[in-house]
Amino acid sequence: MQNNINTTNASLTAEVTRATVAEAANTASITAEVTRATAAETTLQNNINTTNASLTAETNRATTAENTLNTRINTTNASLTA
Repeated sequence: MQNNINTTNASLTAEVTRATVAEAANTASITAEVTRATAAETTLQNNINTTNASLTAETNRATTAENTLNTRINTTNASLTA
């Protein structure tokens, strides 16, 4: 009977050790994945922000150029009809 108890205890101790090691490995893997994903998301957000800034700058440049052209067209039309 005592041998069975000792064997069972040894098996339980071995399983606890195995599970504890496996859980530590899983925790490390999850932590590494969270770190990787967070860095990737930051990179993507930075790319989005840069693209938005570029689009805003281009919109402003184009609007200014269009306004300049409209002014020139209006000036030309006015001088032709004067």
